[in-house]
Amino acid sequence: MEGFYFTYVLRSEKDNQNYTGYTHDLPSRLEAHHAGEVDSTKHRRPAVGIIGTSEHPTRSLEL
Repeated sequence: MEGFYFTYVLRSEKDNQNYTGYTHDLPSRLEAHHAGEVDSTKHRRPAVGIIGTSEHPTRSLEL
């Protein structure tokens, strides 16, 4: 949904740790994580997947 921000939590299959992020384009951001294009998670791939999300109308509510 355009204009909304998403908080998401990924779990790494490699180290069983969680990563929390936020974005306005969840599908593209998840693609970037899975392709190893995100510095914060590229060394922790593969991710098992999303273990949680929440949606907010503005970024300020995410933080």
